[in-house]
Amino acid sequence: MCPNSGQFKRDMKRWPKIAEAYRRACRRAYDPEICYSWKNGDDMFEWWISGNGFDNEDQMVMFG
Repeated sequence: MCPNSGQFKRDMKRWPKIAEAYRRACRRAYDPEICYSWKNGDDMFEWWISGNGFDNEDQMVMFG
């Protein structure tokens, strides 16, 4: 169950506890001092699973 896969939203229904664990991890990782593009951890999670690309500077917070 990878948030970068195109199947994550489908998998969220199958494994809701794992999906919620990813969301909680984003909430913990969110830091407003360095995350300029996201309003909060939930916003960061939604971006991560959206598949809207990696042109976001803040991706380095997660993947850098």
